[in-house]
Amino acid sequence: MCEISIKLKISFVSVLLFFSSVSPAEIYKWVDEKGDTHYSQKPPNSDVNVETVKPPPPVDTEAAKKNLNAQQEAADELRTGRLTAKEEKAKAKAEKAKIQQQCQRLHERLKALTYRPRANKEDESGNVVRMSEEDRQKDLDETKAEISEKCK
Repeated sequence: MCEISIKLKISFVSVLLFFSSVSPAEIYKWVDEKGDTHYSQKPPNSDVNVETVKPPPPVDTEAAKKNLNAQQEAADELRTGRLTAKEEKAKAKAEKAKIQQQCQRLHERLKALTYRPRANKEDESGNVVRMSEEDRQKDLDETKAEISEKCK
């Protein structure tokens, strides 16, 4: 049983080697009376100028694999770069929206402190108490400073 299997394998390898060593057929190229270009494995029967075309060179599979891998890596890097840029753009947009919202609140606070001399605030225990004029001016100055710092 084992001898048959080995003989079969040797025969199969021999057949493969025989067919792999066969050279490619010649290709003929010619132009007919109408100006059409033809390609064939058999030369034409008529008296036309026939040119023999060389087969393409064999493909270096290792170089082709390396080239394909390099192209795949470049495409992956490009894709990663695009995704990173998209994420960064989304983060920047969210940060900008957050800053705009903070600025809007600061401007509303500034308006309230400016036009309401009787401003209120919460103390440490959470009770609402009226601000003194000194506290209101201090809070007004702090709000203006925050606006100039954050809202450019």
